[in-house]
Amino acid sequence: LRPRTNNAPKCLTLVNETPIIVNCLDALAAAGVRECAVVAGYLAEAVRSAVGRSHAGMKVRHDLNERYFETNDMYSLWLARDLLEGGAYVIEGDVFFRPSLLPEAEGAMAPKSYYFAGAYDGRKNEVRIETSPERRVLAIDVCRNGCSGPTGKNVFFSAGFLAVRPEFGAGFSRWLSEYVERGEVNVLFDDVLAAHAGDAELFVHEITFRDWVEID
Repeated sequence: LRPRTNNAPKCLTLVNETPIIVNCLDALAAAGVRECAVVAGYLAEAVRSAVGRSHAGMKVRHDLNERYFETNDMYSLWLARDLLEGGAYVIEGDVFFRPSLLPEAEGAMAPKSYYFAGAYDGRKNEVRIETSPERRVLAIDVCRNGCSGPTGKNVFFSAGFLAVRPEFGAGFSRWLSEYVERGEVNVLFDDVLAAHAGDAELFVHEITFRDWVEID
């Protein structure tokens, strides 16, 4: 998004006059979340200044990824793994979505852990998810460098956020830590999930392009 991001990180970009991160925090607070972690690296002080320590009654903690130049989102997620272990929403900082999506999904999916995902249409460079007819995740393919994959009735792509229950979150935290211990920190958290697809139950909650957009 340069030059828009020369002086502020992407999550502060305005969409219909609302910063991406504010829309996200509004949604979390409205869904009853009482504590969240904002992990930032690039121009992190701008994020802390814009967001503060609370939002709509929700406690906001700020974790700093000092290694943002050499790491990817799995490392940022690892920094907040204590919240992950208690069950959490994991939301990337460039996703703008209808706030009502969160309670709607909970009504349909609780008590499962699940990706928010759209029907895959063959687009390139996406996180492609294959499921069973019941939409349990069977395989995750992180497509890079212009690659794509076959489409199908039970093929989706990640919308950039997911809901994790404590049991799944505990395993997810452990898998992230194993990657960090090996020094594999410049990967997506989807890569970690892909390596453990089938080790714990993870599902897909389908949403449409009317529900969300990734801001690139």
